Amino acid sequence: MDLETSLIYLDCLRIDPPMNDQRIVPLAELKPEKLKNELVLTGMTHRPSEPLHSILIPWPFMRWGMDIVGKLPPAPGQKVYLLVLTGYFSKWIEAAAFSQIRKSYPSSRIISSTDSAYHPKSCATMAQSLCEKTRKFCEKRGIKLVTSTPRDPQSNGLAESSNKITINSIRKRLKGAKGKWVEELPFVLRANRTTSRASTGQTPYYLIYGCEVVQHIEAQVPIARNRTFDQNAINMSYDLDALEELRENALRTMAAQKGTIERYFNKKVKAKIFQVGDYVLRHVFQNTQEQNSGKLYLKWEAPYIISKVIGNGAYKFTTMEGMEIPRSWNAHHLKRYYF
Repeated sequence: MDLETSLIYLDCLRIDPPMNDQRIVPLAELKPEKLKNELVLTGMTHRPSEPLHSILIPWPFMRWGMDIVGKLPPAPGQKVYLLVLTGYFSKWIEAAAFSQIRKSYPSSRIISSTDSAYHPKSCATMAQSLCEKTRKFCEKRGIKLVTSTPRDPQSNGLAESSNKITINSIRKRLKGAKGKWVEELPFVLRANRTTSRASTGQTPYYLIYGCEVVQHIEAQVPIARNRTFDQNAINMSYDLDALEELRENALRTMAAQKGTIERYFNKKVKAKIFQVGDYVLRHVFQNTQEQNSGKLYLKWEAPYIISKVIGNGAYKFTTMEGMEIPRSWNAHHLKRYYF
């Protein structure tokens, strides 16, 4: 073998074998010491494992995102939780404060008030907000529930974004007494509904009612809107006629913005694709860490077997003994395990 051929041969030795050539061994052949090293030494990549899946809603109140924020500083009535609903199209926010998260009280109550006012067709919620009473309530009114998981907040990203906006706005209004956040909540919601959004180019109030809200100061100071009341009423009727066109323009603006975000996001994607029967490791979270391990906790739990491919990067899997793990898990928290 000449020198050039040997160099090519050595370079080939450095190339990892194809994914399909990885050998799947029986459970009896697993090596505990190798598995332990894999769990301790390997890290978790921060690159997205699935392309961004945007959600476009054609009309207001068709879909809502719901999430629970807490615990917050105790307010009068010992209220420490905030339940937030956000409309996917108009970005309209509804919120209510609660003293405790009972098994069925908050979610069914706020969905009931939202249903009577806006008649939503579907509602994406966090998994811990659901209960049997809430499910029956939504089923009776034709509201479809789509659950997400706290382990993958990106799947309920609109609700998380609304939480950030609401909490930051409350924080700016508070000075010393943090327990007054409940008193500031109505003002924060009003400010949010009357502020233009970059995603739509309009305020949530305008997309819903077809006109801008009359501020308190405008009701006391003579302006064109209240001095020429009759003409203003005629102009408002014209605005209502053009409301559908306004919403279509907002939808196009929203689609263009989401397209820009998708192109930027998808450049960083490192795809993780698993098939039924593949061995995977699952990332260890705070509630699944080994007790008293501190900074030396194992980074991965192992190994599991993929049992079902749900789609959009979601998988269900079982233990090596065949016991099914509840709920689906995103590919971002999984890692292929080779023997």
